[in-house]
Amino acid sequence: MSPDDDLRQLVATLLMVPVEEVGPETSLSSLHTSFDRVKLGLGLKRLGLSLTSESWPATFGGLQRALANPSASVVVEKSVDAAPKVPAGRSANSGWRVGIDIQELSSLPLAADYWEHEFYQGVFSKAELAYAVVQSEPRRHLAGFWCAKEALRKCDSSFAKTELNLISVLHEETGRPYLTCATPAGQVQLPHAVSISHAHELATAIVIAGVTPGEIYPDTEKVAIQKVSTPPKDLGEPSRSSSSLLLRAVFLLALAAGVVLLIQRFWRA
Repeated sequence: MSPDDDLRQLVATLLMVPVEEVGPETSLSSLHTSFDRVKLGLGLKRLGLSLTSESWPATFGGLQRALANPSASVVVEKSVDAAPKVPAGRSANSGWRVGIDIQELSSLPLAADYWEHEFYQGVFSKAELAYAVVQSEPRRHLAGFWCAKEALRKCDSSFAKTELNLISVLHEETGRPYLTCATPAGQVQLPHAVSISHAHELATAIVIAGVTPGEIYPDTEKVAIQKVSTPPKDLGEPSRSSSSLLLRAVFLLALAAGVVLLIQRFWRA
């Protein structure tokens, strides 16, 4: 099978259409989620290819041209993961920041061996896989980990280009989750608060940060995050710790839900 045939087979699998239906004008718009794009990226990596453009080819033909000549001009579709432009004088990382993500468990591929599966190797750390495989429903926990990573990216654009398997969801002895990131300086604990929840066939996570973290890019020497081996420290105003941020957010969400229920009861009465 030629490289072009391999690429066509990969796209057909992701689009869930017969391979003979994939042609130059085949739209890639249905692969709009970050989840689909990660799967395509991992598939391209397996074929020895990579898509370096921050924009998304609109068609299969555009994808072929972008892979054959990364500097060529192709019709593109703006990536949903691209960092937004911030007006001069403002910082995208200042003040309160919240990220949330939700994912269907069924969207994660079935695997006989999570350690050897291409998708799980590319997205999750060894620590996350070790935690999940001993659970009765590994995909349930892995879907929650995925949501936490995506919520972190939405909360803090410093991690927009960080490899997903460098970000880990670990747990304290009490079972409380926290986020870490592998950096040149070692494994570090992030100051972001994280909460993960599941409901039948869905997983969701919320990540909150309430201080200006400075430069948190893992590939720099300026890492405004704390060592995993040390306990969480106070983060200063406007909140004292990531745990208090999470508690306040949960309280506000619960209060809002209570108000909605009261309005619904009053309306029905």
